[in-house]
Amino acid sequence: MTAAILAEGVEVGELTVLYVRRPPPSSEGPFLREEKKLLDTIVGRLGYYIARQHLLRSGAPTVRPGDIPEAGDREGWEVI
Repeated sequence: MTAAILAEGVEVGELTVLYVRRPPPSSEGPFLREEKKLLDTIVGRLGYYIARQHLLRSGAPTVRPGDIPEAGDREGWEVI
């Protein structure tokens, strides 16, 4: 089973999972639905990590949770 790793919508790699021995026959195929979902979750997180590292290395400013002012301290801030 293979899934593409996407960073900002661009394929930057792929992750392949396979059995080293033949699995028992199944109506779903060799992998369970939960295993397919897990692979999708992993490649999603890898893609996010790669995109984040690219952003950090580019020198672009980033926002951290502590950088966002509290509700009363939002002078000059606007929600759009």
